[in-house]
Amino acid sequence: MIYYNPPKELKEVGRKLSGSRKHEVLLSQLGPDEVVFGLYDRGVFFNAPELTEKKQFEEFESQYDRGSFLSREFYAIKKDLYQKIRKANGYKD
Repeated sequence: MIYYNPPKELKEVGRKLSGSRKHEVLLSQLGPDEVVFGLYDRGVFFNAPELTEKKQFEEFESQYDRGSFLSREFYAIKKDLYQKIRKANGYKD
C-alpha cells in the first residue's frame, strides 16, 4: 500500500473529492490521469493511503466506522506525482 507523506500536504497537491461510502462513486470522480488518496485524521497523526483498490478503501472505512479516525477526506492526485511516490517507496513499474 502506498501512503502520501507528509499527509497534510495532500490538501495542497490534490483536488478534493466529494466524500462517499461507495468506492465506485469515489472512483467515478477521478479524471483519466488521477489516483485517489484518503486523508484520515487519527487525532495524534494523519494517514494518507492510496485508495485505488476497493479492499484498501473498505479497510480504512471500517476503521472510520469504528471511531478510529476523527475525520476523513478524499483527494485526487495526478498520476505523474503518484509515479514519483511509487518510485520513492521502492516500487518498480
